[in-house]
Amino acid sequence: MREPYSQGALPIISDIHGNLAGFEAILAYLKEMNIGRPPLLLGDLVWTHFPDREPSELLRLLDIIMRMPATAAVCGNTDTFFVNGWLERWEPADEDQQKTRSRMLAFKSLLNDAQRAFLMALPDHHEFTMDGRKCLACHASPLSNAIGIPLDASMDETQERLAGYQMDCLLTGHLHTPFVRLMRDGGPLHISVGAAGRHPHEYDGIVDFAIIDSTPSGLVAVHHRLSQPGARTSEISEP
Repeated sequence: MREPYSQGALPIISDIHGNLAGFEAILAYLKEMNIGRPPLLLGDLVWTHFPDREPSELLRLLDIIMRMPATAAVCGNTDTFFVNGWLERWEPADEDQQKTRSRMLAFKSLLNDAQRAFLMALPDHHEFTMDGRKCLACHASPLSNAIGIPLDASMDETQERLAGYQMDCLLTGHLHTPFVRLMRDGGPLHISVGAAGRHPHEYDGIVDFAIIDSTPSGLVAVHHRLSQPGARTSEISEP
């Protein structure tokens, strides 16, 4: 029986947001599916608003990411919060966000030199070729790791956020919404891979990631959805 993916199939994981259980579930699924190529990580690795994710758990997740083989890892907007001084300058008025700031500061205080260096060295984008197509992977858009390209972006907004980069395929996270669309006027194929971890206000018990692969018909993207390990059935939204 033919395997569903080729040996060159590339898993893409974004917006883990401290979700260690969800990330490990994805890795286990990839192993079960015999996906041998290391994943491409699109940023927002450990920042989380969930109050029950302790700094020690976030450190374990970061250590796993640093030790594991990866095709590449790019910088998400929340990854920069730990290295550019924004976290210290942040003065949230909301009580929940104040608690998030305290937890994130506690996490940052535990980082060792290697972990700090890893976060500081994350690049803004990763370029590669697959199935003869030039691919650009970034967290939100080529313009900024904090400004995405949603489906309702105007043509002018889209062109601005492509920032002059030329590619056949754009791979992004940030929006926490999985989709594939061909941009207008001969623009690139845009693959938004969804989120492996969500924020509390949008949590639905689902872990999203994608796999891109070469086929006789060309480059294809398949979105995968897993139930969050430990989630109660009532927490999972109906499709």
